[in-house]
Amino acid sequence: MKQIWRFLAAYALPQWPRVTAAIVAAVLTSVLLSLNFLTLVPLLKVMVEGEGIHAWLDRKICQARYAIELRLASPTEVSSGLASINALIVSSVDPTGPSGLGHMDQVVGLADQNEPASGPRLLETIAAYPSQQVAVIITKAPDHQRTAVVVLEDLGAIQTAKGLATFQRRAYTALLQKARAMARLVPAGPENIFKAVLVILIGIFLVTLARCLAKFYQNYLGEKIVHVAAMRIKNDIFAHMTYMPVAAFDQHRPSDYVSRVIRDANEIGYCLNVLFGPALREPLNTICFVGAAMLLNWQLTLIFLAGGPVVITLIAKFGRRMRRASHRSLQAASQMLAKLNQTLAGLKIVKVCNRQEYEQAKFTAISLTHLKEQLKMAKIQAAASPAMEVIGMAAACLAIAIGVHWVNRIGSSEFLTLLVLLGAAADAARKSSDLWPKLQRSVAPAQRLMSLFHQPKETEGPGAITIKRASGRIEFQDVYFAYAGTSRPALAGINLVIEPGQTVAIVGANGSGKTTLAHLIPRFYEPQRGRVMIDGADVRDITLASLREQIGLVTQQVITFPDTIANNIRYGKPDASDQEVVAAAQQAFADEFIRQLPDGYQTMIGEGNCGLSGGQLQRIAIARAILKDPPILIFDEATSQIDADSEAKIHSAIESMLGHRTTIIIAHRFSTVIGADRIVVLHEGRLVDQGSHHQLVESCPIYKALYQTQLVH
Repeated sequence: MKQIWRFLAAYALPQWPRVTAAIVAAVLTSVLLSLNFLTLVPLLKVMVEGEGIHAWLDRKICQARYAIELRLASPTEVSSGLASINALIVSSVDPTGPSGLGHMDQVVGLADQNEPASGPRLLETIAAYPSQQVAVIITKAPDHQRTAVVVLEDLGAIQTAKGLATFQRRAYTALLQKARAMARLVPAGPENIFKAVLVILIGIFLVTLARCLAKFYQNYLGEKIVHVAAMRIKNDIFAHMTYMPVAAFDQHRPSDYVSRVIRDANEIGYCLNVLFGPALREPLNTICFVGAAMLLNWQLTLIFLAGGPVVITLIAKFGRRMRRASHRSLQAASQMLAKLNQTLAGLKIVKVCNRQEYEQAKFTAISLTHLKEQLKMAKIQAAASPAMEVIGMAAACLAIAIGVHWVNRIGSSEFLTLLVLLGAAADAARKSSDLWPKLQRSVAPAQRLMSLFHQPKETEGPGAITIKRASGRIEFQDVYFAYAGTSRPALAGINLVIEPGQTVAIVGANGSGKTTLAHLIPRFYEPQRGRVMIDGADVRDITLASLREQIGLVTQQVITFPDTIANNIRYGKPDASDQEVVAAAQQAFADEFIRQLPDGYQTMIGEGNCGLSGGQLQRIAIARAILKDPPILIFDEATSQIDADSEAKIHSAIESMLGHRTTIIIAHRFSTVIGADRIVVLHEGRLVDQGSHHQLVESCPIYKALYQTQLVH
C-alpha cells in the first residue's frame, strides 16, 4: 500500500483545504448520524416507558458524578408497598462509588432539607447539586426500617490521582448536563407526551438535515479531490513520458504505456475515490456508533468488539489475494489492448491472408486469462462481506445473550437503542472491511505507474552549452551502438564527417544501421562508445532543446497531429505567420492540394486524415520541416510514399535549399540518392565506402548490388 500513500501524498494532500473540509464534513456526518440513533432513547422514554427524558438524563448525571445508579420507583413497586412513591431506588453502585449503599436501598430525601420532595424532583436536585458533596437519607433494603445518612461525592470534581479517568468523567458529565439543559425545551409530565414527542421529532429532523448537508458537502469535495488528482496524475505521467529517452519505448509496447496512462491512472482515481468516500465515512461511522454504544453500556460494547481481531486477520488475507489477482488482471488487460492495436493496424493483411479465426483465437485466449483473474477478484469481493457478517452476527448474538440479563439494569429503551447502535456499527464495520480488497486492487496499478515514474528522463551533462544556430558540421568519431537486449551492434566503428551545407545520402540494406545513425544526431540514442559532434561540440554537452532546435526530421511514417493543416505545418515554429506557413507549403508543393480542400489550411487532420493520401500528408510533414528552417535536415525515407511527379517537385524544393543547410537523406530510390553530394554505404553496421554515385558503382560491390536491385526506380 505504500505506493497508494505516495500518490495520496503527492496528488491529494496538496489539495489540503479540500481534504480538511472533506474530513471535517465526514466527521460531522458520522457524529450526527450516531446522534440520530441516540435520539431513539428520549423518544422511547417519552412514548413507551413514561420515565421521561428529564428523569433519564438526571439518572445518567448521578451515575457519572457519584458512581451510583438511581431510578424512580415503578408503579408496581409502589402499589405492592416495596417502595415509597417519592423514593429513589438504588439499582447498582460502582466499586468507586460511596460505601454504605446497596442494591435496592431507597433514597428518601436530602439531609439538609426537612420537607420531602417528589421522586423526580429529588432526582433532579441530586443531579444538579452545586456542591462537591451531597448528604442523602436512605432506608436500607430489604425491610427499609433502618434509616441512615450517606454522603455522595462528585468523583469528577474531587479525584486528582487518576487524571485521565477524572477528565473522562468530567467530559461525560458536562455532555450530559448540556443535554439536560436542552431537555428543558421538552415538556415534562404525562399530560405533555404529544408535545414532548413533537419537540423530539423536530430535533431529529434538524439533526438529519444538518447531517445530509454535511454528507453532500463531503461527497462533492471527495469527488472533486479525486478528479483533480486523477487529472494531475495523467498529466504528470504524460509529461514524464515525453521526457523519457526514445530507447525506453523500444523495450515496451506502446499500448502498455497507453494502458498505464488511461487504465492504471483511472484505477488510482478509483482508489482515491474509495479513500475519500466510503473509506473515510464508514470507519468514522463505526467509531461514532461504537462510541455512542459505549456511552450507553461499555461492557456489552466490549463484548461486541471481541470479533475485531478475527475481522482484521480476514481483511489482511483477502487483501493479499486481491492484490495478486489485480496485478495479473492488469497484465492481461495490457496484452488485450496490444492485440487490439496490432490486429486493427494490420487488418488488411489479416483479411487478405484469411487469418481472422487465428487472430480471434489468440484474442479469446487473452480474454479468458483476463476473465479468470477478474472472477478471482469478484470471488474475493463476494466472500469478504458474508464472512464479516457472520463474525459480526456472532459477536452481536453473544452481546445480546448477555445483555438480556442486564435489561433491568440499563433500561429497555437504552438496551434497544444499544442493539440498534451495535447493529449499525456492525454494518459500518462490514462496509469498511469490504473496502480493503477494493483498495488492494489498486496496488498493482500504483506499482506500474510508480515504475514508470522511476524511468529515467533524458539528461544533460553539467554545464551543457546552448547553441544559437549551428553551421551544420556533423562528425561521427569511432561510434559504436547496440540496442538493449541485442548482442550484435547496430553501428560499429563509424567515422564520418559531413561538412556544412552538404547533402549526404546514406544507403544500405535493411538493418544496416542507416536510421540508427541518423537518430544519434538529435540524441534519440547515445553511443556506447565514440562521440557525435556538431560544430566541434559533443551532442551530450549541448542542451537538448538547443540541439534539437537545429534539426528538422521527416520520417517514413507520416506523423501528423489532430489539428488544422496550418497548425501541423507550424508545429515546429509556433510563432510563424500565415504567410510563412503558405510559403513553406508552396516550397513543399503542398499548397496546390491544400487550397482545393473546402476549408483550405483550416482543414482538420484527424484519425481519418481528412481524405488526404499518404503522399499528401508526407508533403505537409516536409512543409513543417521547411518552415522550421533548421541548419540540419534529415529525410528518413521521406519520399517513400510520394508518387514520381511529387517526388520530382520535392527534389526541386530540396535542391533549392542546398548550400545553406546540411541535409541527410536515407533512401532506397536511385532518383533520391543520385543528386547527393556524397553517398555513404553502410553494411551490417559498418561504413564500407563513400563517394559519388559513379565512383561507388565502379568501386563498391555492395553499392553496385544495391543499385542493381533496390536503387533502380
